[in-house]
Amino acid sequence: MVVQAPGRDPFTGRRRQLSGSADSEPAARRLEEELRARIARMARGDQDLTLAQVVEEWWADKPRLAPTSTKNYRENLNLHILPALGERPVREIRPRLVAGFLRHLEAKGLGPGTIRKVRTVLSAVMAYATAMEHVDANPVMKVPPPELAKGDKDPPTIEETARILLAAEEDPAFLTYLLVAAEVGGRRGEVLGLRWRSIDIDAGTVTFAETISIGEDGPQVRPTTKTGNDRKIALSAGTMCQLDVHRRRCEETLSAIAGRPTPPPPDAWVFNERDGRPTTRPWRPDSTSRKFRQTKERAGVRPEITLHALRHAMITELIAAGVDPRTVMARAGHSSEAVTMGVYAHLRRPNDAAASELYAELLRRERDRLADTGRIDA
Repeated sequence: MVVQAPGRDPFTGRRRQLSGSADSEPAARRLEEELRARIARMARGDQDLTLAQVVEEWWADKPRLAPTSTKNYRENLNLHILPALGERPVREIRPRLVAGFLRHLEAKGLGPGTIRKVRTVLSAVMAYATAMEHVDANPVMKVPPPELAKGDKDPPTIEETARILLAAEEDPAFLTYLLVAAEVGGRRGEVLGLRWRSIDIDAGTVTFAETISIGEDGPQVRPTTKTGNDRKIALSAGTMCQLDVHRRRCEETLSAIAGRPTPPPPDAWVFNERDGRPTTRPWRPDSTSRKFRQTKERAGVRPEITLHALRHAMITELIAAGVDPRTVMARAGHSSEAVTMGVYAHLRRPNDAAASELYAELLRRERDRLADTGRIDA
């Protein structure tokens, strides 16, 4: 006897079936009743499956997330999603409920940027639930994310960046970090992942080959940058001089401890000091972001400016200054020019207008010059 069960086999894709055999008609009737009861329990169990249970199942399947993403996903789940929706049957999570949940987060005082991150995590869980056929479709995708405030999209201006650097002067090591990050547009973990062997003071270059991320077990070193390729970037003479001063400061500390001249070894982290004592560990990414928040508060700049925004500022200013996209792409570590210009497409229209005005001004000046020489009629 064969009875159709709900759902499909995850390996074959075929509809599930329950089967059994009986040696008499009464036994066959009892078997049929038992199989149909099992089907009813299976259906009820799937309908009653809560979001918290789906999350457990999702973690058990080990989603492919970077260490930092894993930590952030757990935090958003535990702080925001599970307290509000964890006990809800997953089939009850419909677009209207998702929209109400996002409004609930806004009422709690969360900003649009944070709400968008929470929505991303909920969408990932519901996408998994859809793939496992717990639900028919991902309801989160039908609810648009909140619009970012204009200030959230705007990178720091040159003046704001300069104010932040001035506020960091009381901490020379952190100032050095910010100078490098601001000039090369490095991601937080990439700049933290610099070793002294990555710095070529004579050539004036720095090579990004490793990145530091914060996972559930603390800081972790990944052997490559985000795009999977090392990239060598030129630094200005001023920033390279600041790095050289930082290196000599580290050497003085090491020499004082060892009682003899001791330069930093090539494998040592560039940013690894704690209270004047070198360590074998790089700065923690979360501690670096916290120090940046304290610095920007002293600088009196917009509160929405983040450490990562220094990267956007570099890219924005270079594109606005007319630097070719390929050069900007290489400095930013983007995989293609299309990525660079796609992310910063909002710059095209004002740049186009500026280009129009510039060319008109060039033509006007040349016309005036020719008119003054008498070569054409005014």
